[in-house]
Amino acid sequence: MLPVVKQFKGKVFADSRDVADYFGKRHDNVIQKIKGIGCSKKFRHLNFKEAEYIDDQGKGRKSYQMTKDGFTFLVMGFTGKKAAEFKECYIQRFNEMEDALNGQGLFWQEERDKGLVYRRHFTQILQDHGVNGFGFKNCTDAINKEVAGCTAKKLIEKRGLPAKANARDALNSEELHCTWMIERLASERIEVEGRQGNRDCFAATQLTSHEFMDAINQMKSGWLPKQVLVSGEDK
Repeated sequence: MLPVVKQFKGKVFADSRDVADYFGKRHDNVIQKIKGIGCSKKFRHLNFKEAEYIDDQGKGRKSYQMTKDGFTFLVMGFTGKKAAEFKECYIQRFNEMEDALNGQGLFWQEERDKGLVYRRHFTQILQDHGVNGFGFKNCTDAINKEVAGCTAKKLIEKRGLPAKANARDALNSEELHCTWMIERLASERIEVEGRQGNRDCFAATQLTSHEFMDAINQMKSGWLPKQVLVSGEDK
């Protein structure tokens, strides 16, 4: 079994639940170990973040997200030859993920910031065209399902993030780029075609999402030239 490390807001972390599973320990015991860890308040603040997840019974439970430094400090007390092998493997996975993200942190933030602008515009377009209530969520999930393969709620669960996390912070740079591009194109379609109301705007968003991601997938497979991925500024 490979160690599980994740990325959130362009940074790498391990979740206490995954650490417990990997080392064959009870999660509540790992939580207690984290609470009693003998580090400074500053180190704890920088390297251990309290989070909440929903268990199989639908109840909110506590977990911790930890950086590589936090993880290393925590597992120093795990002893034995097998524990030493596990520690080496986990740290290697952290390094691999950090190497993969090296130089991408700034790019991720740029895509995230750009997405905020197009998100506000998309929301305003939906509002101007009579979308209300769950209509906003449905349009958003129409995009999420094409870009990430699931709704925002499921995305947070799948990537092991806190229940109250913003789903966009779970997306990588490419997924963020695709999301704001679709919102921009869907806004144009809704305006040009005069779409109105929840159902009509949802249909426009769903169609735009499918067409865009289909083009991206064809591009990746060599069927379309890369120019299909036109940026918002180039149009």
